[in-house]
Amino acid sequence: MKSGSEHGPLLRHGVIGVGGIGGVHCRIASESPDVTLTGVADKDPDRLAGAAKQYGAEPFADWREMVSSGRFDSVAIATPSLLHASMAIECMEAGLHVFLEKPIALTLADADRVVETARAKRRVLTVGHQYRVHRLHRTTKKLIEEGAIGRPRQILWTWAQSRDEEYYSHYPWRQNWKDAGGGVTMHSLSHDLNVLTWLIGAPVEVSALAVNQKQDAETEDFMSASVLFEGGAVATITACVNRPQSHVVRQIAGERGMIEIPDTQSLTFDHKDRVMLGRFDTHAPPAPDGIGGLTGQPRVHWSRVPLEGDPPKWKK
Repeated sequence: MKSGSEHGPLLRHGVIGVGGIGGVHCRIASESPDVTLTGVADKDPDRLAGAAKQYGAEPFADWREMVSSGRFDSVAIATPSLLHASMAIECMEAGLHVFLEKPIALTLADADRVVETARAKRRVLTVGHQYRVHRLHRTTKKLIEEGAIGRPRQILWTWAQSRDEEYYSHYPWRQNWKDAGGGVTMHSLSHDLNVLTWLIGAPVEVSALAVNQKQDAETEDFMSASVLFEGGAVATITACVNRPQSHVVRQIAGERGMIEIPDTQSLTFDHKDRVMLGRFDTHAPPAPDGIGGLTGQPRVHWSRVPLEGDPPKWKK
């Protein structure tokens, strides 16, 4: 049994919602030297009993009983999206720090309420947009801030995976707008959108299309957007969950060069992923003979950039 760590007393942590990604929260908390997984809460009796037994945590059929027990310092909330904002607010009002799975809320007004509560109650609120801490993006951020490509101008960003019918039938709330707030844009691409605003800045204009091409669901399985950012950069973004994972494009081009993350298959398991920096020639070569009015194309000189920091400890 854990008794403490070099950082002081163990954080008494609970997980609300232990299915799906909630099970990962349980495992990570149980492995952390600074945390003790004190309790778990879930409305499914079998799932709750299994998690409690596996991690030696106290089971709570009612999450509010966990929150009000006085035996917790923090909780992770991994429930359907519709519940995120209200649960987070109740937990922080009860004095708990919160790790909230994305999305933070289904409306901007509710998101503002969550943030305002954290500030008013002086609680730590973290939303599960972990892509910002990944080595790929820390490295990309540093390159942009150091001026390696000049001012960003164009971004190409794609994301594609396959979600079969069970993805929707096993969690019916994912099928409708009322409970899910959206499809691939809200639940998958939101990671990438969060990273892009961190790397490039705030969007000022968006034009987008979202449709469902494969599944019998209200929520979209494909989206395409053009985004204008403050500073003038323009992004073309596409995402889908209706075809097999395939070659993806993540490229940021600036005035003097470009950054490319070639064919990234997972931004979480990044051990084989790469960041490439392409620097543009200052002058274009002459155009080929016989082609009047044109200039040659400047060459791009590519180099691989070492990733910043240590590999992630996340395991499949």
